[in-house]
Amino acid sequence: MDPIYLSAGRVTQKSDIYSFGVVLLELISQKRVKEKGGINLIAAFNQAYANGKGFRGLLDTEIANECNMKILEGIGKLAVECVAIDANKRPNANDVEKRLLMLWAAQHGKEENIIRRLYRRSPPEIISSSSSNKLGNARIFREGEQKKVTENYSSHLATGSSYNIYKGTLEDNTLVAVKKYFDRYEAGKEEFCSRVAMVIMSPVVHKNITKLLGICLEANPPTLVYEYAARNLSDILHCKEDFPLELRLKIASKTSRVLEHLHSSRIALRHGDVMPSNILLDDGFVPKVTAFTLSTRFTEDNATRMSMVKGDGNYMDPYYRHTNLVLLKSDVYSFGVVLLELITRKKPAGDCPEKYGLVSEFARVYKMNKSGKAMFDEGIATEENIPVLEEIGKLALHCINLKLSKRPTMKEVAERLKKI
Repeated sequence: MDPIYLSAGRVTQKSDIYSFGVVLLELISQKRVKEKGGINLIAAFNQAYANGKGFRGLLDTEIANECNMKILEGIGKLAVECVAIDANKRPNANDVEKRLLMLWAAQHGKEENIIRRLYRRSPPEIISSSSSNKLGNARIFREGEQKKVTENYSSHLATGSSYNIYKGTLEDNTLVAVKKYFDRYEAGKEEFCSRVAMVIMSPVVHKNITKLLGICLEANPPTLVYEYAARNLSDILHCKEDFPLELRLKIASKTSRVLEHLHSSRIALRHGDVMPSNILLDDGFVPKVTAFTLSTRFTEDNATRMSMVKGDGNYMDPYYRHTNLVLLKSDVYSFGVVLLELITRKKPAGDCPEKYGLVSEFARVYKMNKSGKAMFDEGIATEENIPVLEEIGKLALHCINLKLSKRPTMKEVAERLKKI
């Protein structure tokens, strides 16, 4: 019970935060807050935190292994803040939710039983008790509800490396896309955890980013529910359908604004997998950027070294491929390849795109002719459109420059597309 209530008889929303903090302490220690002849749990954690010694000696030995220490220490620190005597120093419910989700993502699905303990005992401000539970803005589906939405997963849309995507319909007839992981979904755990946490975090919310509408925590493997898009940019580019330059430029411009938004957020985010198949299109051809599996967050340094190279080689920054070093400008390179694909309607095929395929061929033609006209899509290469296509081609060449310092930022790319 909140000491403020005991002393003053006053109940506030922060009283629930205090009580939840006590629950967190009991969860990670497997001890009652006060036991006869035992320690005072709150005082013990407060003292350990004040001394900077960590909480290892207070944790439940059943889960206090090296794999779990980072998340357990994080939960312990959060709990100590929740039980602060000064109510003004306690976090609010939204902060508690976000920090738990960030810990969940950092854990990448390991020791999921810890997270499920937290989920089942979250305070009412975080997860309600109704059938339309929410985690942040995402609806929590029951497994039976999920099967009903997808008619028992009867309408298959696509297959990924660790999941299938099915078409579904909500109660209000809203169409959705349901991502269902394979039984062997270990690779998908990371995406599941990080994607849920990321979408809840406000800096990456944008009207041209696919919305996560719901999740199913009961299902094993889990499922994610996204807003529905009938097709993607690759579908349109590589078919015989009429695709006017004005529409291509609109899609390029809006997509560049999304990447600019990601790169300029307080905690910058590299998308990591920019390619036409990850740019979904609604019925009005409005682009929605999706597939954040390979995303990387940056805080102070705009570079992170990866243990292994991941992504589609046709759109992958050669600098990243050769160094394993992730940069925001790697997205710029990938977007440059997308621009080339938009103006030529050719696939960037090749085992080493900077030497063979669309990237190298366009650069060679432009160097020889001082123009990309020979490679422009005949369907849009009218006399009126040629100046616009040349501008887009020059911008694309700047984006795919092998020298990082010569590449523009996504903000600069977006501004140039706006002026074309």
